[in-house]
Amino acid sequence: MVSCLIAFTVAQFTKDVETIVVSSLAGIWIAEVILYIVRCKIIFNKRMKTLDGSETFEIIRKKKNFIKSYIIFSITFAITFGFVLYQLKDNIVNNIVGGQNSYQVTSVDGNLLIIKIAVVIILLIALFIRLAVRMRYKKQNVGYIK
Repeated sequence: MVSCLIAFTVAQFTKDVETIVVSSLAGIWIAEVILYIVRCKIIFNKRMKTLDGSETFEIIRKKKNFIKSYIIFSITFAITFGFVLYQLKDNIVNNIVGGQNSYQVTSVDGNLLIIKIAVVIILLIALFIRLAVRMRYKKQNVGYIK
């Protein structure tokens, strides 16, 4: 809905397809980043409520760790999502205008695609290892009460 409103508003001032597409994608990016930050804030507040019975030093330490991790995750999400939307811009303009525009469709480099797939696989493996360690840690501390 945000992108529709932005595209409609920009279309009132210009008829350039690229400008309309870029502004619409920027609106999508801004809306998604804001939603991701709000999501992180909600999760942070829920985690802080669960730490009410803990010692103050532990709360401060965990609060700092939570804030650092949420900042890193938010920045990573914003950069990655912005890169994905930037890569979509030329395809969207080509689909709207057709083959009569001056944009060059770049061919996919096989080596670059393999590198991207390898990075995704490595990140997935790291995520699964982190989840496994977290589950193991929770199982060890189930009966522990302070």
